[in-house]
Amino acid sequence: MTPAQQVALEALVAGTTQREAVEAAGVSRETFTRWSGHVPAFKPTLNLYRTVVAAEQSDATRRVLGKALNAVEAALAEGRV
Repeated sequence: MTPAQQVALEALVAGTTQREAVEAAGVSRETFTRWSGHVPAFKPTLNLYRTVVAAEQSDATRRVLGKALNAVEAALAEGRV
């Protein structure tokens, strides 16, 4: 992957639109379309990045959810709710 391709991929994974990713990478929409259709590693790399981010977010969600449930349980036990 070129540095511009990596910038575009990271922008997409961060939740930007395709237009914003193109701007961040400093390329045209046509270039991005060419990457998507003709660079064999582009889509698999995007999917890998998305999988990694989804796993990280899932882990963070579980951590926060556990803390939230503990706080609610404590509040209920203490009669604060």
